[in-house]
Amino acid sequence: MKAALIGYGKTGSKVQEALGLDSDALFNSSRPPTEEALNPFDVVIVFVPGEAFLEMIPMLLSTPIAVVSGATGVALPDDLDDECITRGRAWVVAQNFSPAMHMIQEALQWIGAHSDWLADATMSLREVHHKEKRDAPSGTAKRWMEWLGTRDVQVTSQREGDELGLHELSIETPLERLTIRHEALDRALFAQGAIQAAKWLLEPNRKPGLYAMKDVLEGS
Repeated sequence: MKAALIGYGKTGSKVQEALGLDSDALFNSSRPPTEEALNPFDVVIVFVPGEAFLEMIPMLLSTPIAVVSGATGVALPDDLDDECITRGRAWVVAQNFSPAMHMIQEALQWIGAHSDWLADATMSLREVHHKEKRDAPSGTAKRWMEWLGTRDVQVTSQREGDELGLHELSIETPLERLTIRHEALDRALFAQGAIQAAKWLLEPNRKPGLYAMKDVLEGS
């Protein structure tokens, strides 16, 4: 796999370290990526703020290579899936690259589908991230609420220190309390997930389109 990397900050640097990328494969604001510079690569992994990723989309679509992005805090263009299919591109865009998130998704969707079981319950979701994270609630917190469906959830966001990412859902009834908690301990978690997604995109006969991390983990 010949990979390029756009954005090698705290998380991107873990990708660089894991893949042993040299300077020719690294791009950032000081060395902006271009179609010509990316063409020699098989895949590009992108760890930049969501707004910056949105600005890159037209350029990235113009290249023939696969794209893996961890962009958060922005809404993707409605026609991005159609554009990927039309141009023959395969992309993965994920709010969170943790494999455990797939298990949590299954659990939360089950809970959301059994609202009668929790008719008297109150739900609260706390998410904590590093102080430089701009969006709140986090993209992952929004996904947790989506997976729960229509239930009302009180969300609190904290930004402190260098917290990598903590999400904690509390479901409380008059008689019991259920807590679902996920905490990232090392940014290598997200780097490894992004690399897994990149390898998955490059498997033979991968169809063009916009994929999620769920597709990668389920092997669909």
